[in-house]
Amino acid sequence: ENVWIPLADGRRLAARLWMPRGAATGSLPAVVEYMPYRKRDATRQRDEPIHAWFAARGYAALRVDMHGSGDSDGILAQEFQKQEQEDACEIVAWIAAQPWCSGAVALFGKSWGAFSALQAALRRLAEMPDEVRILPGHTAGSLCGRSICALPQSSLRIERRINGSLRAAEDDGAFMDKVLRGLPDPPAYFVRVKRRNIEGERVNCACPVGSMRCASCRLPPNR
Repeated sequence: ENVWIPLADGRRLAARLWMPRGAATGSLPAVVEYMPYRKRDATRQRDEPIHAWFAARGYAALRVDMHGSGDSDGILAQEFQKQEQEDACEIVAWIAAQPWCSGAVALFGKSWGAFSALQAALRRLAEMPDEVRILPGHTAGSLCGRSICALPQSSLRIERRINGSLRAAEDDGAFMDKVLRGLPDPPAYFVRVKRRNIEGERVNCACPVGSMRCASCRLPPNR
């Protein structure tokens, strides 16, 4: 139900682990989903069938709460921080070193989790062979990106030849500018969500119940 992943700076990240019954020591490849949506309640209903499916097919499956979210240590001050990528690399290394793991570890995800997985993978890109397959997926109308790929599948060999974003991957600033250029502005409520993540929810509010906004903090009043 809850596994603690220790990090080099003393923080701990909370994870939930699914494993096949009767698995031999050192035999399991692992798949990891790493995101800020709380595993304890927010995504529990959708996590169950996804990770159980992997476990039933011979994988160790882990769902990890990002730092500052769910049961994990830290403060989540901003999305897509470099700390997320560094934590992801430590997560992969910790899992690969576990006695039940074969050493093969893959990250996957959707929305924020997918972006974090891609950023972490880019940090290890030079070590990956050309034969690595890429299976892009994107939901129409999503604010998470624009057209990701014109092909139903690709490989690192192809992307290294034609993908300008990969050529910018070694520079964090250049990469972010390349992939975010031309995207629509984020919804206004994103700012309120960030503030609530940092400051916490207000217990009492002096604003009238019928008012649309709190005069002091510009957040919807508590009711």
